[in-house]
Amino acid sequence: MDGNILTIECSEVDKIFVITDGRNCYMKTALNGESITKAEFELSMKDEYIRIDCCDKNGKHALSNAYFLGA
Repeated sequence: MDGNILTIECSEVDKIFVITDGRNCYMKTALNGESITKAEFELSMKDEYIRIDCCDKNGKHALSNAYFLGA
């Protein structure tokens, strides 16, 4: 993270989610028939923690542990 900008890099996926402990869920999706390997999200920093979820074209998910923002 650089300030409140979170950059995620991963293998080729269709969707990258940032799930918060609040009611927010940030999402970047690839264009139809394409994939993405990087996404940037501007976080509000009001949430206690975030989790990352990367989903490939076959519907398989890679989930991170919680990352605590205030610590």
